[in-house]
Amino acid sequence: MEKSNRLIIIKRFSYVLYSLFILITIGLLITIIFSVYPSYILRANYGEVFNIGQKIGNSLISFSGFEKGKSTIWSKNKYPNPEKINQPLILTIKSDKIEKEIFLSDKVQEYVYHSPMMPDPYVTFALLPGQFLTVDNSIQQFRYREVLNKKKDDEIRIFITGGSTAWGALAPNNESTIGGFLEIMLNDIIRDKQIKVITAAAGAWNTTQERNWIFNRITEFEPDVIISYSGHNDIFDVTRNKEDLFNSYWFDGAYYFNSLLQYEGFNRGKEVVEKIKSVRNSLRDNYVDDFPRKTIKNIQIINAYLEKIKCSYLFVFQPIRKEERIIVQKECKSLRKQLLNFDKLETNFSYLDHSTLFDKRNDIFYDRCHLGDKGNKIIAEDLLKMIMNNSRLKEFF
Repeated sequence: MEKSNRLIIIKRFSYVLYSLFILITIGLLITIIFSVYPSYILRANYGEVFNIGQKIGNSLISFSGFEKGKSTIWSKNKYPNPEKINQPLILTIKSDKIEKEIFLSDKVQEYVYHSPMMPDPYVTFALLPGQFLTVDNSIQQFRYREVLNKKKDDEIRIFITGGSTAWGALAPNNESTIGGFLEIMLNDIIRDKQIKVITAAAGAWNTTQERNWIFNRITEFEPDVIISYSGHNDIFDVTRNKEDLFNSYWFDGAYYFNSLLQYEGFNRGKEVVEKIKSVRNSLRDNYVDDFPRKTIKNIQIINAYLEKIKCSYLFVFQPIRKEERIIVQKECKSLRKQLLNFDKLETNFSYLDHSTLFDKRNDIFYDRCHLGDKGNKIIAEDLLKMIMNNSRLKEFF
């Protein structure tokens, strides 16, 4: 009898242990799935929650032996896929990888590669408002510390648009972006006015999204000058991704497209999903390589409207590492030529070429186009010279 009771207790205890094991395993799998492959729609609505989930997931992965050291699950040398652009990419720089530290002025452990994003009907995705590690996005979806109200009489507003370089990928904080440095420099020189330089960019945006953001968002906040720090994404979207800049379903538009597919998959089903995919495929089949026609068209449209509202427009062809720029040499040359011609014809437009700015500096680039705060500061210094010496821009100051 006593032996039978012991067997029953052991069996029950075994069942309890087995149940706990199953629950822990399920919990671990859910954490990993939600930290690495969460759905587009859920991530857009609960970005901050999944940001925490990703940290937990990373810790569990490291603990499980899938990954050693402090590095996160993301590859340090890999662009985030469009479907994963919602979460900040944290780069942990190990002490034994000195070559990866030289492009930063401070040897700080964590830098944010991209901002959390949310779906947007005009630009496919835009900054998610809130504070995420070193990223501070305003409720107006700018990377700026303040909420912009009605402009004061003594206030000058400069907006910087573009992709991840303009946004400040790898900048330790808002003050270390191109816009952050430029604002400090301008206010040091011009004391009788309050100058605000607002970062209105987002990772992976090209000039089509810049155009829409300028019309639908930036011009609502009384800009005096808009600087488009751009060019890289237009060139590589067209040459690398074979993407039509006006039908961006394949790369940057994939964020919105895949959200739509998931939504319809749950609602109207497989038949509707297949129809949506066929539209996407037909756009891909009709791709025409006529770069930089659509980039220039975007710039012409932007400038035409900005001239009407008395807002100066400066387009800066952003730095691209020399080794990769050689691959797209033809496209770079064509874009430069047309921008220079447009500069000669238009009084409201100015052009500045930064594409070769760091050709003799091996300590500036992290990858093909991303810079640390050292590079951002040099860019801001050169923009300052351009602003103070350009009659079209100087009149505002």
